[in-house]
Amino acid sequence: MANPTGSLERYYTTAIQSKKDWGFFLGVADYFELIKELPELKPLIDKIFAERDKALEEINKIEPEAVKELQDFKKELLETIKNGKIKKEGLQKAIQRLEDLESGKINPSHYKSSRLDEGLRDLVRLLSDDENDFKKNYGYRGVSKKHFTRQLLSFKISEEKETTIWGAYIEIRNVFRVIKEYYKHLNNLKKEKTDTDAFLKLKKEMDIIEKNGDETGFNFFYSARSSEDYFSSSKDKRIRELQRDKYEIYLTRFHNYLVKELNRDEKSEALQSLNNLANENLKINPPNIVKDFEKKMEANKKAMKQWIEKAEMTEEIKNSVLTEIKNSNQQEKSSKKSPEKINLHLDKRGNLCNQKGKCYEIGETSKRHKLIRFLVVNSDYQPTKLITDSIGYQNNQTTSGEIGKIRKNVKRDLNIKGRDFLEVKKDSGYRINPKYKIKIND
Repeated sequence: MANPTGSLERYYTTAIQSKKDWGFFLGVADYFELIKELPELKPLIDKIFAERDKALEEINKIEPEAVKELQDFKKELLETIKNGKIKKEGLQKAIQRLEDLESGKINPSHYKSSRLDEGLRDLVRLLSDDENDFKKNYGYRGVSKKHFTRQLLSFKISEEKETTIWGAYIEIRNVFRVIKEYYKHLNNLKKEKTDTDAFLKLKKEMDIIEKNGDETGFNFFYSARSSEDYFSSSKDKRIRELQRDKYEIYLTRFHNYLVKELNRDEKSEALQSLNNLANENLKINPPNIVKDFEKKMEANKKAMKQWIEKAEMTEEIKNSVLTEIKNSNQQEKSSKKSPEKINLHLDKRGNLCNQKGKCYEIGETSKRHKLIRFLVVNSDYQPTKLITDSIGYQNNQTTSGEIGKIRKNVKRDLNIKGRDFLEVKKDSGYRINPKYKIKIND
């Protein structure tokens, strides 16, 4: 595809601007389907999974070691029971459950080490006469140190899923599978003997969303509502996972990542073409191409302008390339130190606090709270229109006014210059100054 960025932008906008939640999720599924059809995106997707795959390699390495350690413990324990002729109510039932867990009859989708640990812990608890002694020796770490290590690695991946780009990708993919590949994916899960409960729950939630909140299917009552009274998956207590506000963040983060990487590649290609042009016309050695090109740019201004105008790249990239070349020497000469990081933290109640304990109490349900979280998650400049649509403000003027109030309040409560905290750039939008490192504590 000649311009994948443009196609991605159209599909993204269609999803985000959809008034009904079903239209939004359908747009998410369409967006993911487009991703699958664009071969130039595969390297970018592979890139985001590199770190996770490294952690999975560690898990796959230690898992068989944990299983062996647990099986050795099982052997010793069963021999002790047999040789000691131990009899206790529920003992045979516990031993049988241990066997079923090990063979995969119970919880087949779980790690074998986790199944063994569960069965052995239950058996040890049954045999133990002292509950406090059991908790001290087995309650937290279980019966295998290697299994405990494997667990920690798994927990780490699970936590990262909520904050990483690969985690956002997986959530978007789940929407696609539920809407467009439901039966295919369900059959695959069954063939792989993987637990289907989580996927079936997603399907149930999506059915509620599709019917606009009416599980009976008679959603004509909802059609009579005003445009401001649409069913909200973010507020409905039946929806535990597929909440629109969460998935708007997933989609926006992943979309921004793709656009950023695609623009980076396009800019790199453009710079290389300019280097080749300069090298051909000016006889400059490649190592000093940018520096020497700057020196002679005025003499070749006309030729350079003609080349760029004919080049097949977006206006944004054209301007970016010219700016990069123009400022390259200035950047090399600049020896300014990076600004000192100022650490802040934002909790789920909407309190933005500094290290001294002073807080700007935004409010848990406040749109300003949602705006701050949006800009923390999306660190680059965000267009005002995107912020308006994502947060749910009436128009861009309202968004700008709210940002002005946030600036005033952080100055009042945190002694931070508002315009320094929330930066604005013409034609780019708003961002939180990178020197303010905000940790989200939920």
